[in-house]
Amino acid sequence: TSTSTIDHLNSQTNDGYSSTSTLGVSTINSDDSSQHPLLPVISSKNRRKNFFSCLTNNTTTMDTNEEQLINEDICLLDTKLPKELLLRIFSYIDYKSLCRCAQVSKYWNTLALDGSNWQSINLKSFQRDVDGIVLENLSKQCGSFLKRLDIENCKFINDHNMRNLSNNCPNLERLTVKHCTKLSNTSLYHLSKHCPYLNHINIASCHHIDDQGIKMISSNCSNLEWIDISWCMN
Repeated sequence: TSTSTIDHLNSQTNDGYSSTSTLGVSTINSDDSSQHPLLPVISSKNRRKNFFSCLTNNTTTMDTNEEQLINEDICLLDTKLPKELLLRIFSYIDYKSLCRCAQVSKYWNTLALDGSNWQSINLKSFQRDVDGIVLENLSKQCGSFLKRLDIENCKFINDHNMRNLSNNCPNLERLTVKHCTKLSNTSLYHLSKHCPYLNHINIASCHHIDDQGIKMISSNCSNLEWIDISWCMN
């Protein structure tokens, strides 16, 4: 990024409070030089809304003027580096930052939401915002790349959503659905049928799951090594 663009970005913050830069992402004024101005700070309701909008819509939120402002620098980077190398760079970015990158340009949106960058996802911190649409869109984007998923306390997730997840992500290895109270034996049936590599599952406090569901998944998932069924009252 050119010096003028960086100066313009940094000038958007003052007095230590976060603000919105010309890229449409949150920035922070910090004395720590290692704190990159584009690192995400998803704390407010609006930021969480933008985060999940990125996941569900798979589109950018920039207007024409914003794209023109950074078009020259971004295009230079995109044309100098091959897609494979850019994907490699993106693979080191956490999923919150990936959602920020997805808002930079249409090309970066494609790179940031590539399934290879989403092998391990923990949505526990966003439990009140995660619903079936978010989970299903994530599973479509990640596909066979997704191996670890934590959706603890995401109470809006149901059996239908888990069926789509298991169909879209056959290489799932670790799954935490603790306190996902709408799940039943049906979810375990689909997981046992479509996710043969599952070796770790936490279904604690899923009250609608009983012995029949436990038997299905233990019989069909030959790689299963660990299962938490605490507070499964049935």
